[in-house]
Amino acid sequence: MKKDQNDKTWTPATVVEKHDKPRSYIVESDTGQKYRRNRRHLKPTKATFKNSFVEDNDSAMLTEEPLVVDPPASVVQSAPTSTTIRSGRIVKVPSKYSDYKVDI
Repeated sequence: MKKDQNDKTWTPATVVEKHDKPRSYIVESDTGQKYRRNRRHLKPTKATFKNSFVEDNDSAMLTEEPLVVDPPASVVQSAPTSTTIRSGRIVKVPSKYSDYKVDI
C-alpha cells in the first residue's frame, strides 16, 4: 500500500524493485503507474506472496503468487492473574480494592 501525497489516502501498490537511493522503492499502482517512494510512505498488507523465479531464454522473470494462509485455530485464553506493562513491571491492585473485582 502506498500513501498518496495529495489526498492522504492509502492505495494498493506492489513493490517492483529497490531504488538506488537509500530506503527508496519503485512501486507500481493498480493503474500501472510507477512511483518512487520512501519506506516511510509504504505500508505492508496482510497478504503474503510467494516469489518464484521462472527461467527464460534471455532473462529471468519474477512471478508472485498469493499464498493461502490458514486461519489460526481458536485459542482459549485464561484470565491473567496479574497484568504486566510494556516495561515488564507487574501492576498490583491496591489493598483497599482487594474486596472488589477491578479490571485493569
